[in-house]
Amino acid sequence: MNEIIEQKIKMLPTSPGVYVMLGSDGQVIYVGKAKVLKNRVKQYFYSGFKTEKVAAMVMNIADFYYIMTNSEIDALSLENNLIKKYKPRYNILLKDDKTYPYLKVKLKDPFPRFEVTRKPKNDGAKYFGPFMGGVSVKDVAEIINECYLLRTCTQVLPNSKITRECLNYHIGRCSAPCTGRISKAEYREQVEKALDFLSGNDETAEEILTERMRSLAEEGKFELAINFRDKLKMLEKIKERKITDLNRFVDLDVISIVTDGIYYTVSMLILRSGRMQGGKNYSVSAPTGDIAEALSEFIRACYGDGKLLPHEIVLNKE
Repeated sequence: MNEIIEQKIKMLPTSPGVYVMLGSDGQVIYVGKAKVLKNRVKQYFYSGFKTEKVAAMVMNIADFYYIMTNSEIDALSLENNLIKKYKPRYNILLKDDKTYPYLKVKLKDPFPRFEVTRKPKNDGAKYFGPFMGGVSVKDVAEIINECYLLRTCTQVLPNSKITRECLNYHIGRCSAPCTGRISKAEYREQVEKALDFLSGNDETAEEILTERMRSLAEEGKFELAINFRDKLKMLEKIKERKITDLNRFVDLDVISIVTDGIYYTVSMLILRSGRMQGGKNYSVSAPTGDIAEALSEFIRACYGDGKLLPHEIVLNKE
């Protein structure tokens, strides 16, 4: 610890705020928040045991500055903004290389379509997911399109230049809004049914798939009938994920953090529309070795951009 840092620590206030650690080149290497700035910053330099990562960070701190705030909530907001701005190397803590798919629909479009994406955004579209743990997002998309005859093309509609229906219409997999075979209002009704299905009401979809499977089997079109049978099996998988004690409109994340005193593991269970979507495990770090800070860092990193927040987040720590 150099003399400049030592003198600055003595002058630290006891108010809430944000502290910014700088490297020898003046670059921001870590941003943190504190209820009491003096106590938190002192921990880096005067506490005993430090993890390897924390010790490495402290060795690289050449200077720091702080910004006082009116409350800890204000400090959290400022911390989040500064981390987004500077992207400090020691604030990156989530280690999960997997990206899970979502279903996306732009309801403002005249004739909306469902598409698969792995990059949800705050773009006004509606997202369903993430899909994980044995439920194929492509199968779910196919169930929607098979049952409600929604378009899968990327054409901008309406489009007066389109005069012929595509193959999907002729094989009974699209209602052909492109050529006016279905009105905007009728198509919107089908979209609403698809949204209802994704929100947990799968009875209608099951009836449609079962009827089509039987009809095709009676016509001797067994290969096509098998396709619908497989869709019904996937639908059964989706139904098995329902938690009967939960409202079907509940979106909930359950987060648990455990530590052996050195390393932290966060487990997250994801429920959407009353269904268990699956779970994720993360390795996280806390520069001061504080489990509350580790959890705070995780929540900031996971939800800080405001994308796809659930209705409720349940924690195993206060």
